[in-house]
Amino acid sequence: MFSRSATFLTLSAILALLSSGCATSAHRHSNVNRLIETHSKGFEDAILASSESEGFVRDALETIAVLEGELIKKE
Repeated sequence: MFSRSATFLTLSAILALLSSGCATSAHRHSNVNRLIETHSKGFEDAILASSESEGFVRDALETIAVLEGELIKKE
């Protein structure tokens, strides 16, 4: 099982990769990065609270990234 810090780093890397296309394609659609950067302590606390909260945060941020991608395709 991963340690909490390894889980945080892994999830952060995955989310950075997911959102990198959005950030480079259309700067105004970089909400995943903005949320993580603006609320870094809250983000860390949320994903480290429990495995359920980690899954929720991952799913929520992946959903944001996917929806941003759909908006970019429509532009």
